[in-house]
Amino acid sequence: TLRDEQAILTSELQDEMAEASELIDELEEQREEVTKRIEEYEEEQVPEAPENPGNGSIPDSARGGGWEQTTPRMAAIRDEIIMQFGAPYPVGCWRPSNDDHGTGTACDFMMSANGAAPSAANQALGQQISDYGIANADRLGIKYIIWEQQIWQSTSRQWTWMNDRGDLTQNHYDHVHISSY
Repeated sequence: TLRDEQAILTSELQDEMAEASELIDELEEQREEVTKRIEEYEEEQVPEAPENPGNGSIPDSARGGGWEQTTPRMAAIRDEIIMQFGAPYPVGCWRPSNDDHGTGTACDFMMSANGAAPSAANQALGQQISDYGIANADRLGIKYIIWEQQIWQSTSRQWTWMNDRGDLTQNHYDHVHISSY
């Protein structure tokens, strides 16, 4: 009786295995199409580039390091913010690192130079940029913003305090960090 039950169970498992194998084959055939659709969707989600780029709207003084290596989405965010608010100091984007800067999906909007505390006017400007990023996060595709030792994430929609990293720059008191998807 046990052998008969084992034979039935083995047959059922082999049938299930064959069905699973067929499903895997079908999914593998669909993978390329799904990947293509994802790429198309992501391209559609990139904010439109500012009108007339390079027409003087973005001053050369705003161009910091890694300007050309920035992804199209982050470049559109960066340019829109600069056109809206200006840039008292160069905006740095790509740099060789293992974070969002290294993938071209982040920029630092500097509010002072050489690690100094920003003036009251530039501190207010940093807050305006931060607020603008939050208000437009969904439209622009902003993943998170870091400003004044706090991080705002698009997933939680709230500010969270960060650990003390050591100085004004590492704690983001002298620049607004914006990362994009």
